Amino acid sequence: MPLEGEKMMLSQYKSYFVSVSADMQSPAGSLMGGLVGGLVGVPASGGSMSISPSTMAKQNVTVCLVAYPHIRFEAYSAQFTDVTHVVAALGSVFVLSRGGASGTNTVFFELREKGLQEQLDILVKKRMFEWAAGIAVQGGAAQEVTADIYREHGDALFAKRAYDQALQVYMKTIDLGLPLEPSYVVEKYLEAQRIAHVAQYLKRLHEKNLAEREHTALLLKCYTKLKDFSTLEEFLERTPVSQYDPATAIEVLETAGYYGLAAAVAQKPEVQRHGDYIRISLEHFKSYAKIVQFLGTLPRAEAGQALVDHGRVLMKHAPKETVDLVRAICGLDEVSE
Repeated sequence: MPLEGEKMMLSQYKSYFVSVSADMQSPAGSLMGGLVGGLVGVPASGGSMSISPSTMAKQNVTVCLVAYPHIRFEAYSAQFTDVTHVVAALGSVFVLSRGGASGTNTVFFELREKGLQEQLDILVKKRMFEWAAGIAVQGGAAQEVTADIYREHGDALFAKRAYDQALQVYMKTIDLGLPLEPSYVVEKYLEAQRIAHVAQYLKRLHEKNLAEREHTALLLKCYTKLKDFSTLEEFLERTPVSQYDPATAIEVLETAGYYGLAAAVAQKPEVQRHGDYIRISLEHFKSYAKIVQFLGTLPRAEAGQALVDHGRVLMKHAPKETVDLVRAICGLDEVSE
């Protein structure tokens, strides 16, 4: 961070550095080179010279915050007369300079760091949201405080119709595990009819294992409303079942007419909702012989229950295969042998 003027002193306090630089517009700016032992106007021969306060050297004292990644800014800047010392001690920064009517008095200034909440309030008021969020995270602010900063930042971008940028800010609260209610973001984008953005946000919730049953239902409804079959299929194929509710997914997909995807979810090894798979296959695909064959792979008790539920339909459309299955389940084939 470049600072104007010749640097006379440099000190550090916490995450700040304090720079004392010459004010070249000062009438006595040329005297900066005569700083020896902190005294101005004392020639090397040891003689003395009288200097009025108006002609005494002026310096700019600048306090810069430099500790946080990508955050560099001036936290404080002011002009002092003939600075002799800068000391960081007792939780403050002390500046000693000349002052008074005669210019011979030593003036003691104390620069105190503002509290974390006051710092955040100032930055948010100036709409410097990214810096406020960074300082809140690094400074250990309460999660609710940090979440509120991200919310205000997102809202400001949303109000400008910068929907993509706002979404990225809202999703940071998911990545950081901050307590921003998902319904707040979802409702804003639904009201603006930004279905694709809602889908992006809900997908991130699923990726972080933070999605609830209604989030899964809404995400799948978004995909079906967007008629984005490829993304819907990719989500179901690549997303671990642990990240969504299978029963909800099957219900939404079947209602939307995606029977194949609904059956595929029901048949996943991690799901094994055999009842749903059998029902969907019979009602929508009329796969009678295929289902009879599938029942033969199930435990006898489960296959028997499926026959109780769907035996009439199977006997009507695949009688021979169904009878053979019943004989196998009852052990009649073994007896005849």
